[in-house]
Amino acid sequence: MNKYAFLLDPGHGGVINGKPQTPGKRSPNWENGVLFEGVSNRDLARRVKELCDKDCIICVNLVPEDQDVSLRQRVERANKYKNGIYISIHSDAFGKESANGYSVYTYFGQSKSDKVAEIMYKFAKEAKLKLRVDKSDGDQDKEANFYVLKHTRGPAVLVENLFMTNKEDYKKLNSEKWREKLANIIFKTIKEIDKNGL
Repeated sequence: MNKYAFLLDPGHGGVINGKPQTPGKRSPNWENGVLFEGVSNRDLARRVKELCDKDCIICVNLVPEDQDVSLRQRVERANKYKNGIYISIHSDAFGKESANGYSVYTYFGQSKSDKVAEIMYKFAKEAKLKLRVDKSDGDQDKEANFYVLKHTRGPAVLVENLFMTNKEDYKKLNSEKWREKLANIIFKTIKEIDKNGL
């Protein structure tokens, strides 16, 4: 029997009847059109869940609907699971196109969340991603006062899968090959924790 329930939270909202539910979270209108973050987040969560299901790993999509569910609701859903490990799935954005790369956030201080982040960084490095890190406290994850990281009961990370506002990262986020690669980073992290614990 699995020890953990892996809780996927695809950030922001999807598209309903052609209308983006979180219109501000989007890429520039480059050659493949606008990439809405909530749509790509949901696609990555779907891919991760399918991989987990095939391996009989307990994995829950906390936000299966396309509505932009509030942060409080997301946390309430996560906290229903006694042994949950929460993974919030996002893509980054910045005002300057030069910003790029992959990062994982945890809440302040040392906890099991940092262990999840370190495993995720290990597989991101194997995938040859540019890693954005903060080693000031001895590990690689960045720390932030994000609501979902602060209030989720179990270990919690927020992964920023590249930058929608960087053209090369945008191309990757629109690529079937790279979406599989990004989903596999999360899945391999889950699989290692499911097998070995934290």
